[in-house]
Formats: sequence, C-alpha cells, structure tokens
Amino acid sequence: MKYNEELQVVLKSMFIAERKYFEATQKVQVLDFLRFLNHQNIIRNSYINRLVEVFERKNIGLNIFEIEKRKYALDSNDRNVGWDIEKYDQKGSVKECLEQDQELIKQCTNCINNIDISLEILEILTEMCTALIFYNIDGQNLIKEHTKKYYDQQSLVKRAKSMV
Repeated sequence: MKYNEELQVVLKSMFIAERKYFEATQKVQVLDFLRFLNHQNIIRNSYINRLVEVFERKNIGLNIFEIEKRKYALDSNDRNVGWDIEKYDQKGSVKECLEQDQELIKQCTNCINNIDISLEILEILTEMCTALIFYNIDGQNLIKEHTKKYYDQQSLVKRAKSMV
C-alpha cells in the first residue's frame, strides 16, 4: 500500500515537528515565543495521538513510536549573551519549527490527494493540514510583531540617548 508509506512519512514528520517545538521551548526566553511554541508542541502531540489511535484501529503498522527529545540546560553564559543575538536566535528557532510545518503540510496534502485513504484518516489529515496552515500564519505574524517591537524599542533608546 503506497498510502501506508505516505502515512508513515506524515506520522514521522509530525513526531519530528513535535520534537522541534519541544526543543525550541527549552531554548527560547521571549515569553510570546515560549507560549506559542508550548501550545504548538501540545497540538502536535494531540494529532500524533489521534493518528496513532486510527492506525491501530485500521491495523496500520507503526514504523515509529516516538522520537527522543533532548532537554537543554542553559548555563549562566547562555543567559548573558547580548540581547540582539539572543532574540535573533530565538526567532530562528521559531522559524525552524515553522519550516518543518511547511514540509508537513506538503506531506499531508500528498496523503489527502490519495483516493485510497480512509475517511477517518482523511478527516484528521485535513483538519491537521488546515490547522498547520493557520498556525504557520500565526507564527509568522508573531515574529513580525516581535521584530517591530524590538525595532521600536531600539528607536526609543536611540532617541533617548540623543536627547542626553
């Protein structure tokens, strides 16, 4: 079954996306990013659980059961990095997660276009793909808002320094 292989790829990509979001939460310190990443991690975990349940009901073998997640411990040197670099890296972490979602959206779309797929799996994939598209837009908007706030703050600092 070709669609079984495609479903396995989607499931594996979802595990990878969940791991990326989890690991990004370990690195990020900007509260808005942290909330977004935590929420996205939980959502992906929920979709994984739903897909695994359907796989089991449909007797579709699982090629992957979990992916090990690394926990990062930030030492005092990591926390003392300059704010410019730190915020850039944090946006980069969010962008990496969103890029993984883009790949997942493509894989979901490939599965959705397969006529052999069961209705139950099709419903989950369609919901998941649609949600990922909107969450990706939310993530991009969050990055833009954060960038704007940062540059507005830098502008205020420059004006304050010029007045002194």
